[in-house]
Amino acid sequence: MLFGGTGIAAANNAHLAELTLPKLNFEQKQQVIENLLEVMRIGAPHLADNDLHRMFREAPRIVQLNFLAFTMLHCDIPPIIAGEQWQMVKNPFATAVDDVDVKTNAGYFRRKYGISVAIKNALTNPIEEMDFSV
Repeated sequence: MLFGGTGIAAANNAHLAELTLPKLNFEQKQQVIENLLEVMRIGAPHLADNDLHRMFREAPRIVQLNFLAFTMLHCDIPPIIAGEQWQMVKNPFATAVDDVDVKTNAGYFRRKYGISVAIKNALTNPIEEMDFSV
């Protein structure tokens, strides 16, 4: 695990989510989708479901991935890489993550595990990419 500020923690969660989401089985994917709004509601208990859906859809991908990471933590789904863990980021919407954080964390995965990882196009929604044909 790489240690640093909240930007590094958010980049770490995003990279781990990018690696873990495609490996989830059907039941795990369903569990993540069913619990996402509950996890988002922790920070915004007053918002309606449709507002939470809109906020998720319109958020940058790194924010979406952090909410999915928290949801996987909530569902007891560990990251796909043994020895790594989801890191706490107080508010993904308010966490400043820059290119240095993302590149530093990607370099950590490359050096430690020999894995090349990247955060996909910021305009794509990770939930829409989930393949349920498992």
